[in-house]
Amino acid sequence: MRLLSYVSSSSDITMHVVAIKRTKGKANEAKKAKEAKEAKEAKEAKEAKEAKEAKEAKEAKEAKEAKEAKEAKEAKEAKEAKEAKDANEAKEALSEHKSFPP
Repeated sequence: MRLLSYVSSSSDITMHVVAIKRTKGKANEAKKAKEAKEAKEAKEAKEAKEAKEAKEAKEAKEAKEAKEAKEAKEAKEAKEAKEAKDANEAKEALSEHKSFPP
């Protein structure tokens, strides 16, 4: 009723109601736009996080594979070194055996 004391005619009341509805509609639109923007940003943040995790997982996998390859190479080199040592020892033993008179 207080509103009516300031308004002089029914057309003024209608204009005030329309203005209030228009303002309320714009506020709702702004709220929806803000919510949509926040949802989009949340989605992008989630996608960025997932991409980062996937990249880290890939790097971890590659590091593990590189470590395994290095270990395999070292094991192969150790085996070859042992075989060479064994071959040299066998060669020395054979040469010692030949150096003894029959």
